[in-house]
Amino acid sequence: MLVLSSQAAWEAEDITIVARSRFIKQREQKLSHWSAAVKDQLEALINRMIENGIQFPEAVSEFEKRFIQRLLEKNNGNQSKTAEALGIHRNTLSRKKEELGLDHHFKRRKRHTR
Repeated sequence: MLVLSSQAAWEAEDITIVARSRFIKQREQKLSHWSAAVKDQLEALINRMIENGIQFPEAVSEFEKRFIQRLLEKNNGNQSKTAEALGIHRNTLSRKKEELGLDHHFKRRKRHTR
Protein backbone atom coordinates (compact mmCIF):
# COMPACT_ATOMS: atom_id res chain seq x y z
CA MET A 1 0.00 0.00 0.00
CA LEU A 2 1.37 3.39 -1.00
CA VAL A 3 0.84 6.19 1.48
CA LEU A 4 1.24 9.72 0.24
CA SER A 5 2.00 12.72 2.35
CA SER A 6 -0.70 15.37 2.33
CA GLN A 7 1.44 17.47 -0.02
CA ALA A 8 1.93 14.52 -2.40
CA ALA A 9 -1.79 13.80 -2.29
CA TRP A 10 -2.52 17.40 -3.27
CA GLU A 11 0.03 17.17 -6.06
CA ALA A 12 -1.65 14.02 -7.38
CA GLU A 13 -5.03 15.77 -7.24
CA ASP A 14 -3.55 18.79 -9.03
CA ILE A 15 -2.24 16.52 -11.79
CA THR A 16 -5.72 15.02 -12.20
CA ILE A 17 -7.29 18.48 -12.41
CA VAL A 18 -4.75 19.63 -15.00
CA ALA A 19 -5.32 16.46 -17.07
CA ARG A 20 -9.08 16.96 -16.96
CA SER A 21 -8.83 20.60 -17.96
CA ARG A 22 -6.59 19.69 -20.90
CA PHE A 23 -9.11 17.04 -21.96
CA ILE A 24 -11.94 19.58 -21.77
CA LYS A 25 -9.93 22.12 -23.79
CA GLN A 26 -9.22 19.50 -26.47
CA ARG A 27 -12.93 18.66 -26.66
CA GLU A 28 -13.86 22.32 -26.90
CA GLN A 29 -11.35 22.79 -29.72
CA LYS A 30 -12.84 19.85 -31.62
CA LEU A 31 -16.35 21.22 -31.16
CA SER A 32 -15.29 24.68 -32.29
CA HIS A 33 -14.34 23.17 -35.65
CA TRP A 34 -17.92 22.11 -36.33
CA SER A 35 -19.28 23.93 -39.29
CA ALA A 36 -22.20 26.30 -38.92
CA ALA A 37 -24.24 23.96 -41.14
CA VAL A 38 -23.72 21.01 -38.78
CA LYS A 39 -24.64 23.15 -35.79
CA ASP A 40 -27.80 24.32 -37.59
CA GLN A 41 -28.74 20.72 -38.46
CA LEU A 42 -28.23 19.67 -34.85
CA GLU A 43 -30.32 22.59 -33.60
CA ALA A 44 -33.14 21.71 -36.03
CA LEU A 45 -33.03 18.07 -34.94
CA ILE A 46 -33.20 19.02 -31.27
CA ASN A 47 -36.18 21.26 -31.96
CA ARG A 48 -38.01 18.46 -33.80
CA MET A 49 -37.29 16.04 -30.97
CA ILE A 50 -38.66 18.48 -28.40
CA GLU A 51 -41.75 19.13 -30.51
CA ASN A 52 -42.35 15.37 -30.78
CA GLY A 53 -42.06 14.87 -27.03
CA ILE A 54 -38.89 12.81 -27.13
CA GLN A 55 -37.40 12.78 -23.67
CA PHE A 56 -33.72 13.36 -22.96
CA PRO A 57 -32.82 9.77 -21.90
CA GLU A 58 -34.39 8.37 -25.08
CA ALA A 59 -32.59 10.94 -27.25
CA VAL A 60 -29.21 10.26 -25.65
CA SER A 61 -29.66 6.50 -25.91
CA GLU A 62 -30.59 6.68 -29.59
CA PHE A 63 -27.69 9.01 -30.35
CA GLU A 64 -25.20 6.76 -28.55
CA LYS A 65 -26.53 3.70 -30.33
CA ARG A 66 -26.30 5.20 -33.81
CA PHE A 67 -22.95 6.91 -33.19
CA ILE A 68 -21.35 3.72 -31.89
CA GLN A 69 -22.95 1.64 -34.66
CA ARG A 70 -21.52 3.91 -37.39
CA LEU A 71 -18.03 3.85 -35.91
CA LEU A 72 -18.14 0.07 -35.53
CA GLU A 73 -19.14 -0.20 -39.19
CA LYS A 74 -16.40 2.23 -40.22
CA ASN A 75 -13.84 0.16 -38.29
CA ASN A 76 -15.19 -3.20 -39.53
CA GLY A 77 -16.21 -4.20 -36.01
CA ASN A 78 -12.76 -3.52 -34.53
CA GLN A 79 -13.59 -2.60 -30.95
CA SER A 80 -10.15 -1.24 -30.10
CA LYS A 81 -10.17 1.23 -33.00
CA THR A 82 -13.79 2.15 -32.32
CA ALA A 83 -13.15 2.74 -28.61
CA GLU A 84 -10.16 4.91 -29.48
CA ALA A 85 -12.24 6.96 -31.93
CA LEU A 86 -14.92 7.38 -29.26
CA GLY A 87 -12.36 8.38 -26.64
CA ILE A 88 -13.43 5.60 -24.27
CA HIS A 89 -11.89 2.39 -22.94
CA ARG A 90 -12.56 -0.81 -24.88
CA ASN A 91 -14.30 -2.34 -21.84
CA THR A 92 -16.62 0.66 -21.69
CA LEU A 93 -17.44 0.14 -25.36
CA SER A 94 -18.24 -3.53 -24.73
CA ARG A 95 -20.57 -2.56 -21.88
CA LYS A 96 -22.25 0.14 -24.00
CA LYS A 97 -22.75 -2.31 -26.87
CA GLU A 98 -24.50 -4.72 -24.55
CA GLU A 99 -26.65 -1.97 -22.95
CA LEU A 100 -27.69 -0.63 -26.35
CA GLY A 101 -28.30 -4.00 -27.98
CA LEU A 102 -25.37 -3.71 -30.39
CA ASP A 103 -23.83 -7.01 -29.44
CA HIS A 104 -23.83 -8.58 -32.89
CA HIS A 105 -20.87 -9.58 -35.01
CA PHE A 106 -19.71 -7.66 -38.03
CA LYS A 107 -18.80 -9.32 -41.27
CA ARG A 108 -15.17 -8.74 -41.96
CA ARG A 109 -14.11 -7.68 -45.42
CA LYS A 110 -12.56 -10.47 -47.42
CA ARG A 111 -8.93 -9.96 -48.25
CA HIS A 112 -8.06 -10.08 -51.87
CA THR A 113 -5.61 -12.82 -52.70
CA ARG A 114 -3.26 -12.58 -55.60
